[in-house]
Amino acid sequence: MGVFSSILNSLSDTRRQSQNNEALKHSKSYSDLLDIYVKSVMDNTALKKWFKILFFIITMGSLIAIVIFFGLSLKYATSVFLKFEDPNIISVDTVLSVITVLFPSFVSVIVAFIKIPEIIAKYLFNIQEDKYMNSVIKNIQNYDKNMFALGQKAEIVANINRTEMEQDDIVETSPRESTAN
Repeated sequence: MGVFSSILNSLSDTRRQSQNNEALKHSKSYSDLLDIYVKSVMDNTALKKWFKILFFIITMGSLIAIVIFFGLSLKYATSVFLKFEDPNIISVDTVLSVITVLFPSFVSVIVAFIKIPEIIAKYLFNIQEDKYMNSVIKNIQNYDKNMFALGQKAEIVANINRTEMEQDDIVETSPRESTAN
């Protein structure tokens, strides 16, 4: 019976070694994939940083341009009214022409001061982006924890099997067989 248990030990060791090799291959593939993902995230983060700076510059430039055009509209309106020496001779047509210039300009300034900061906040400080990153990190940690636990369980099972086989070897040898040797 000692030969039989040594064959079982050999098969068990071969199977365990095969499983360990598979786990190592899987772990290496996982590590390679993780390295690629980390590099990709780092590249994307650097690229997003520059795009955010560019976006901020463009939106602030738009805001400044709107304010400048509003200022120019006010200057035009005052220059139209200053052409008249007597305020009583200002015609309705003149007032309407000034209003048609000032009203859109005024509305543009109000909308710009309300919407542009909202747009900046939405695209520069994307909350979903952080949630996705946290989710990926959590999944990686769960995978690592599960792989570690699986490795420990496999080691415990291997030790139990080894102990049981050693006990079988002890039990298989009868006192008669030991005296015959």
